[in-house]
Amino acid sequence: MKKKQQFGKHALVLLATGLLMNANTYGQVSTNPTSSQTVTGAAQTPTQGRENRQSKSDKSSLIMQPIMHMLDQMKSAKKTGDPDMDYVTLIKIHHQAQLALAQQAVKNGQNTQVIDKAKALISEEEKAIADLNNITKNLRAGSSNSAFQQQTDQKLKALDIEVQKNNNNTMSGNFDQDYLNVLRQQYQNGFDLSQDYLQYGKHQELIGHAQRMVTQNKQEMESLKDLIK
Repeated sequence: MKKKQQFGKHALVLLATGLLMNANTYGQVSTNPTSSQTVTGAAQTPTQGRENRQSKSDKSSLIMQPIMHMLDQMKSAKKTGDPDMDYVTLIKIHHQAQLALAQQAVKNGQNTQVIDKAKALISEEEKAIADLNNITKNLRAGSSNSAFQQQTDQKLKALDIEVQKNNNNTMSGNFDQDYLNVLRQQYQNGFDLSQDYLQYGKHQELIGHAQRMVTQNKQEMESLKDLIK
């Protein structure tokens, strides 16, 4: 009888010890931020947190990448002072940036009307770039025009200030609206470059290109008014 009582007490002690160890282990899991229980619970892993912080504003920031690249290329491009040669160099860079911008809209846009217009713009810009490439094959630098050169330098400085301002400001986070606003400014920039060139240009094909840019960009800026809120 005494042996049975001792055995029973010993079993109770073992059972209590086991329960205590389990309780301690459970407490460690629930308070350890790296434990699997925390991952599957309400808390997030660092990776999940970063993914959730990937907001619309992150996509909107992609819009400025082609514009910043355009600005860098325009500033570093070799200038001859010849209106024909310098215009074709700068306007080609402009078209390339607008192409990259439209590709961003097709990839990240939400509004079907915005996406459809971006797809159409891609075709237009690819054609414009191809046309300019054909023109430059036989284009040679002519005489320098200081008035045109000064006017172009002023335009690039103003563009630099504008782009830096837009890049430093936080966008709305609405990709479609941010894209349309940047696109409208791009149309304005192309309009200004082409209008300035028409005062000095001599190459007939480039003059035709600039005239189309002035007309079409003005129309496009008007059409965007219905989409920009």
